[in-house]
Amino acid sequence: MNEKFFSRTMMERQYSSPLAHDLETCAIYLADLAGRVGREEWQLISAIRQQILAVADVTEGLLIPDQVEV
Repeated sequence: MNEKFFSRTMMERQYSSPLAHDLETCAIYLADLAGRVGREEWQLISAIRQQILAVADVTEGLLIPDQVEV
């Protein structure tokens, strides 16, 4: 199974990240450019889009503690 799942403690939970959602939205907007740019430009945009989605995936997987100590 997923190694991250077993590394979580009882005091942590995964959360839906607003940053991840914003990054995924940016990737969608970049995908809309597919028919409007040339092949070379699309290859660059596609590479940037893949990086954005990778960062979104990592951000979405962040854990936060249930109780934050100040």
